[in-house]
Amino acid sequence: MQVTWSPDSKRIASGSPDGTVHVWDAANGSHLFVYKGHPHYITSVAWSPDGKRIASGSNDHTVRVWNAQ
Repeated sequence: MQVTWSPDSKRIASGSPDGTVHVWDAANGSHLFVYKGHPHYITSVAWSPDGKRIASGSNDHTVRVWNAQ
């Protein structure tokens, strides 16, 4: 599993073996969002410097960019 903190340290993004990206509240651990789109496991996740987007890379050889709500 891949994990990264948001630039403001308020959220955490994680990439899962099932091809989904999850966003968590760093203060209380609550699950905020899930992004689905990769058919294979996530190999990397990264926030944009402004915290508005999350990029995910997958074993399917694709990169997706998500609007971080």
